[in-house]
Amino acid sequence: MLFFYHVVNKLQTVPQGIIAIKTAQMYVPYSLKIINEIEKLKIYNNIISITCYDEMKYSPYSFFRDLVSAIFEYTISQKLLDKNDFIAFKSIDPDNMIKNLIALKDCNNNNASDTRNDYYNIFLTLLQIIPNTLIYIEDFEKIDSSSYDVLKFLYENFDKLKVSYLISYSKDFSLHKDLHSLLSKPYYTEITLK
Repeated sequence: MLFFYHVVNKLQTVPQGIIAIKTAQMYVPYSLKIINEIEKLKIYNNIISITCYDEMKYSPYSFFRDLVSAIFEYTISQKLLDKNDFIAFKSIDPDNMIKNLIALKDCNNNNASDTRNDYYNIFLTLLQIIPNTLIYIEDFEKIDSSSYDVLKFLYENFDKLKVSYLISYSKDFSLHKDLHSLLSKPYYTEITLK
């Protein structure tokens, strides 16, 4: 119960931040309980929950595929893809990269760096239009590397967004290992459960 106190206290004092929960598998808190406790605070207009999974590592940008699907309630079923409406992305995604991502189609960009930069710009814009949102990411250590690269850029530009992150990951992972600058930011906290 002390864990919930720390998370709730941090969210109340720094509602726009990145809270990382580092824990062994046997101490992982129930996500539904965490979300319910956070909803009671009425700090955020929206809480989006995404769980990373082992297969995610083999599908580039799969984290963002799940995130877009959750935000816009898109189906990822291949049989129902034509039911998704991508008009909202017309102004920020003229190359239909989001539509291709949801449909698991290849992008026509020349190289991985251009693709990463294009996705970064799209997701930076997307996150700017959903202010006062908490994105809760479970099992973050299982995220695909391409999404992780984009998220690193987004975390470096955290001040441009009004989105908060609550991230859980295994005891063998640390978000600030790859993003040393987070350690000096007042909005970043890592809580270790033992």
